Amino acid sequence: MDALGYGGKALRAFCHSLFLKERLTRITMSSSIAAHTTCRNRMALAALGACWAVLVTHPTACAWHDPTSYVQPPLPWHQISTEQSPIQLPSAVPIVAAFVNDGWTSRYQAEIAIAGGLVHYEKPRYPYAADTSLKLAFYQVYGHDTVLAEHGIEAGIEDAHLATLNGRPTAYLAWQGSDATCFAFVSQFAKAPEHSRDRMLNGSVCHRKGEIDADTLTREWLALIEQLVVR
Repeated sequence: MDALGYGGKALRAFCHSLFLKERLTRITMSSSIAAHTTCRNRMALAALGACWAVLVTHPTACAWHDPTSYVQPPLPWHQISTEQSPIQLPSAVPIVAAFVNDGWTSRYQAEIAIAGGLVHYEKPRYPYAADTSLKLAFYQVYGHDTVLAEHGIEAGIEDAHLATLNGRPTAYLAWQGSDATCFAFVSQFAKAPEHSRDRMLNGSVCHRKGEIDADTLTREWLALIEQLVVR
């Protein structure tokens, strides 16, 4: 399935088999999302017990040279079948693995690792702050992303574009970096129309420079997000 630009292409240099990069996002209920840092080696995370007690994980799974390589995130994450995942992607998307974190009382999280990219879903115990704009939420997740910065990319607070995709308000942005073309999105939405925003989807992906332009990458991912179903 190369209509979405995945196939055998590695879309992001977040990790390579034994050298995985782990996003750890601290989320406070007062501001919903706070700044996040990057732990560069998932193998080292076993020693970060204190860190795991207070941080929310954003594992990433992709490699430039081996798009199928994926190391399971540390406990309480565990692998599930794609049929069990609350995230349902179009059937043509090549799924590498599905994981869930259902061991915390503060939030439920799930991930789908596709060939070279990742989609993350979370359902917090309490709704996100109503006064946090979607552009600000995007900036709080990706504005200081270390991996994007490695490609010469830094998002500003007002840079993201807004759209409603499959009924979900979504902020998104594509960039041409120094050596890669990248796309990222954040969607906060309510399970029921009358409820506060109590669900979040986010994801990001990068292609090597020259493999795809930012406009094409945007069209492909907006189409994917439009078809993405959250159960």
